[in-house]
Amino acid sequence: MPRITKRSWKPEEEGRLRELAAVGATLLRARAAVGRPAGTVRKKAADMGLCFAGVRKVRAMYRLHEPTIHQLSRRAKSQVGGS
Repeated sequence: MPRITKRSWKPEEEGRLRELAAVGATLLRARAAVGRPAGTVRKKAADMGLCFAGVRKVRAMYRLHEPTIHQLSRRAKSQVGGS
């Protein structure tokens, strides 16, 4: 049976969670950033009044902004190639 350990949250980790939630990161990205299990991060975020965007929502957002990103990259390539 695995040993259950409780590791206290450091103020830096809590601050990182706040930053990630503010920029619209997913739970999986937040989990990787703080190095804790997803359930632990979800519970801590809920206790702090934070929520993370779902993967589907983030992907939909990227799909909406994808043409803009492609236009910017084309513009940058044409400026580099034309110089």
